[in-house]
Amino acid sequence: MNTVLHWLSGKRALFALFVALSWAAYAQAPSTTALTSSNSLAQTGQPVTLTASVTGSSPTGNVRFITDPYSSKRSVFLRFEGPANSTSIVGSEVPPKTWTVTGNAKLVTSGTASVLELDGVGDFIETSTNFSSLQFGTGDFEIRFRLKTSVGQKVVMETYTPSSNGWEIYISPGGQLNWYHNGWRKSGAINVADGVWHDVAISRTAGVLYLYVDSTRDGAGVAYPDDVGGKGSLTIGTQIYGRNSNTYDFQGQLDDIRITKGLGGDTGTTRVVANDGTIELGNAAVSGGAAALTLGAMPLGQSLIWAAYSGDAANLPSLSSSILQSYRSAATVSVAANPANPSAGQTWTLSSTVTGSSPAGTVTFKNGSTVLGTSALQSGAASYIVPKTAPGSYSITASYSGDAQNADASSNPISANVPIASTTTSLVATPNSATTGQTVQLAATVAGYQPTGVVTFSEGNTPVGTANVAGGKATLGINTLALGSHTFTASFAGDAYNTPSSSGSAVVTVSGRPSMTWQYGYDAMDRQNTMVDGNSLPTYTYYDLLGRTIQTQQPANAGANMPTVTQFNYDTADNLTSVADPRNLVTTYTPDGLGNVRSELNPDRGALSSTFDANRNLLTSIDARGKQTTYTYDSINRLTSISYPTGAGTTFEYDGGAAPTPAARGQLTKMTDESGQTSYAYDAVGRLTTKTVTIAGRAFTVGYAWGDSGSALDKLTSITYPSGSRLSYVYDSAGYVSGITVNPVNANGVGASGTAQTLLSSVTYNVDRAPNGWLWSDGKARTIGYDSNGLISSYTLGDPNGTGAAAGVLRSLTRDAGGRITGYTHTNSGGAQSGLDQGFAYDNLDRLVSATIGGSTTAYTYDENGNRTSKTVGSTTYSNAIAATSNRMTQAQDASGTAALTYDAAGHMTADGTNTFTYNDRGRMTSVTTPGGTVSYVYNGLNQRAGKSGPSSLVSSGASYFVYDEAGQLLGEYDASGSPVYEPIYLGSSLVGVLKQTGSAATNDLAIAIHNVYADQIDTPRMITRQDHAIVWRWDTAEAFGATAPNQDPSSLGTFTFNQRFPGQVFDRETGLLQNWNREYNARFGRYAQSDPIGLEGGINTYAYVVNGPLTSTDPSGLATKDPSKGSGPYHPPEGTSVGCTNADDCPEIKRKMNLLQKMITSHERWDRVNPRPRGGNRHAEEIADLWRAWGKCQALWQKKDCDNCPPPPSFLDWVKNKLTPQQNQSYDPKTERWIPDQSGASPGGPMPGLGPRFLPIP
Repeated sequence: MNTVLHWLSGKRALFALFVALSWAAYAQAPSTTALTSSNSLAQTGQPVTLTASVTGSSPTGNVRFITDPYSSKRSVFLRFEGPANSTSIVGSEVPPKTWTVTGNAKLVTSGTASVLELDGVGDFIETSTNFSSLQFGTGDFEIRFRLKTSVGQKVVMETYTPSSNGWEIYISPGGQLNWYHNGWRKSGAINVADGVWHDVAISRTAGVLYLYVDSTRDGAGVAYPDDVGGKGSLTIGTQIYGRNSNTYDFQGQLDDIRITKGLGGDTGTTRVVANDGTIELGNAAVSGGAAALTLGAMPLGQSLIWAAYSGDAANLPSLSSSILQSYRSAATVSVAANPANPSAGQTWTLSSTVTGSSPAGTVTFKNGSTVLGTSALQSGAASYIVPKTAPGSYSITASYSGDAQNADASSNPISANVPIASTTTSLVATPNSATTGQTVQLAATVAGYQPTGVVTFSEGNTPVGTANVAGGKATLGINTLALGSHTFTASFAGDAYNTPSSSGSAVVTVSGRPSMTWQYGYDAMDRQNTMVDGNSLPTYTYYDLLGRTIQTQQPANAGANMPTVTQFNYDTADNLTSVADPRNLVTTYTPDGLGNVRSELNPDRGALSSTFDANRNLLTSIDARGKQTTYTYDSINRLTSISYPTGAGTTFEYDGGAAPTPAARGQLTKMTDESGQTSYAYDAVGRLTTKTVTIAGRAFTVGYAWGDSGSALDKLTSITYPSGSRLSYVYDSAGYVSGITVNPVNANGVGASGTAQTLLSSVTYNVDRAPNGWLWSDGKARTIGYDSNGLISSYTLGDPNGTGAAAGVLRSLTRDAGGRITGYTHTNSGGAQSGLDQGFAYDNLDRLVSATIGGSTTAYTYDENGNRTSKTVGSTTYSNAIAATSNRMTQAQDASGTAALTYDAAGHMTADGTNTFTYNDRGRMTSVTTPGGTVSYVYNGLNQRAGKSGPSSLVSSGASYFVYDEAGQLLGEYDASGSPVYEPIYLGSSLVGVLKQTGSAATNDLAIAIHNVYADQIDTPRMITRQDHAIVWRWDTAEAFGATAPNQDPSSLGTFTFNQRFPGQVFDRETGLLQNWNREYNARFGRYAQSDPIGLEGGINTYAYVVNGPLTSTDPSGLATKDPSKGSGPYHPPEGTSVGCTNADDCPEIKRKMNLLQKMITSHERWDRVNPRPRGGNRHAEEIADLWRAWGKCQALWQKKDCDNCPPPPSFLDWVKNKLTPQQNQSYDPKTERWIPDQSGASPGGPMPGLGPRFLPIP
């Protein structure tokens, strides 16, 4: 028959009769039975009504209510519930596996057992490798059943075990089979030839058992070598039992054990439906489609109950699903509190006692409906401690969860009243003695119950600002205090749980900073011959009869009696022919008739020679090693190639090359070099939109977007990093950046997220348009203070109000009268942090000679030309040897020992006592050999290092790649797979953030973490935090020249790799050197490893780093110090000096600014003329244009103010034509508005005899 009903026969007469009646009722209609309980969690003695709802054809007859005690075994029966005949089911595997289900399952009776025979033909037809399975859920149980096969076939059992517990299979006859603990394993096979029944017992905890006949492969697709091939029939008997020793979900999977095909999404199943007829609770007649039975007293515990409908003449029998019925004893619960009425913030103990039948379980303590906490019962008692009690009215109850023997119950409530907390507010001002412009931190501490809300800070009766209370503290920074005494108070407004309160007074005394005045003296020809800085240290300039500088004198070196002198000589065409440094080491130049330097002989970098074309373009350059570099140009003098005797050269393509485009007209569109290739794309107005950098075959793409309107017009609005994350800039109405957001790359690595995350916002600027600070993503402020001279006087490192891992500081700077930094002091909400304080001292040449950190002092000494001759750490002195005929350091000492340093003819260091270095014909370090192996380097056409490779013990992933923005700032360091190690974020030239990536696009779990970066006064990163301000990296107590390593895990949050150091530098762990664009910096010795590629254009000492002033000067390019007061690189006036003319300027001030602008223009033009790209060329063209515009504005104001009482400046157009500083041996004729030669003779240097200097103070 085609019915799906297969009833169990065997164990009890009731079910034997039940099955027999089922077979007899051939023409009856199917019925269904559903069972419900009026109270499934009853207490002993409570009546429970069981109701069976029967559907069918007006059903009559009886319903028997049957129970299965919690721990009994259950006999089961099978019924097939497959889909309609000839339905194909296709699985999701690749390649797909197809089953055809006909619905013709065969019920076969063998003795007293009914079986379902799967003959491999009519019911489940395997058309590819896939197998039927017996699958069930969690719980510890045993499965027993019977099976047989076709004659001559075998049964293979396959298990999948996700845990350490395995299957144990016993088959009789056949014996014990092998079994395994994990993974897909072949468990065993029975080879039989008689087709007899086998009893099978399987024990385990969870998982899937696959049963199949004679497949050629196992469940993992592995072929069995002993397969005999062919299909046989597998017959499974219905004598299946289940046993549970721990927990059993009677409403879950184990009621519904399935024989499935093992295909996700299959709908045809054979269900093994549990039933047990060993205990009959009673029966009731069906009336109106329902039968009900009311139960009286039942034993404690839990039972499964089914409803079995007997059927009638028109309806087939049916069996309901099981329900779980519980009977538990009543429990009583009490609750108590100690103390009965606590104070706000006080620890409060709640306790409860439960009585019943050995109750177990948990007690939940509540205030009304709010859960306070849950505790486990121990010997009938439980307690919970409220750590800090909030004010308010309480109604406390204890609720018992119940267990198998005891019903859940709750106590009666008890009441308590916790009054509002009284508060006290205290105020501390740090420092309490400040100088003008210094940031003063007003820190209020509010003691009470978790105070929130606002503190108002006032000076007298005038509010000066407010701050939110967080963690009991509120802080306000003020850097605009006038000279004099200031008295502050703090008032807490109170909140729902705390009373208001006010602090006592905190007094701050503000005094003026030391005068920072530079004095300048001029000779009769109006040439500056004296400059005295704020520390009264003079510099004298001497001129020859033609007005050319022939000597400069600076204060004597430590221990010397004579001034520090640099001398200059010229030819008759005014070309510089020699420079003698303070050690009297002479560099000579041989210029041609056009002023091109044909040869140079330098003590540090040896002999060089050059050739030029008629347009003064550099054609060839031969270094001291005899390596020639050749340059070619196009018809409009653009550099098109650079080549070397060996190794790859560089080619430059413009305008789009062979396929020119209007957008690329006049633009560099491709650069090919030893590292690979860089291509550039532009929009219709010539703005760079895409740069694709290919390094060693791996491509990195940078995208740029630009503003088209408003204050963002033609300004960079977004950068898309090679990782795919997008950085966006927001501009204020004046066109300055006011915020930065990040759209992280999507988890699959494709495109950026549509949701922007804030890095910083609300950027404010001072009158010089330098940032005063901003707000981080959570609204906390990063502040930067300036003194009255416009110099940075303070800044935050981390969150000064933070605690624990987030405890940052406010760093305050002290300076001497010359602007040199003499110390750092540190404070936060916890008070002074003197362990971080530092002090500094200098010699008369502005070189750092001592640094004290944490009570330990490091001292430095130098020779006349700035070569470090010793370093003293504590009481131990390490000496260095400097070559007598050059500035090369030949021997160095430090704590690791004494090292001999060697160089090649061009001044490149080739060994440092541990490592050996090799250089290519280009003059760049191409490899280093260390005790751990060799690392190789490649560079792009802009001289930027693009990649390095080596053993993973030296280069983490075997290779690193570097990508830069158009200002030469590092955009990211990437590992061998191209994944970012980190990607920095800049506000101007200052680091403000860094992106770190975790996960993989392949696994669709890429994630980007945004971190805050805190840079110091020279844009060196000193601290990095997560966005919750926990500190993950810090370098704020490093040795002044960078010789000490950063702390990469200060808060035990995991190692944070970040390799940037001083501006322009990247740390190389394989050597300890710092890659600094055009050469390498050795922080261990405080100097460069190679002579400056631009010679004396970068400074009088070609190895010195920032003229030994690392606290105020930087060298991002590795070519020239950015601090102009040290006299190197394109000239800029001292830090804080204004050169923009305003209507408020008088005539002397306008003249002073024009002189400075003229000096800057001349210096920048000469720099670009002397140095080829990328160091020169037209690199400073935009800056030079800005300087010309500023000069023109000054000239217009000069005319407007009719400055007749001061020697007037040259005519703007006349000076543009001459392009030289007019004061050189000329005087100005106001009638002809021309400069005329002066006939008065040479200036001997220093003040003119009998005239004295004319001093112009710089405000």
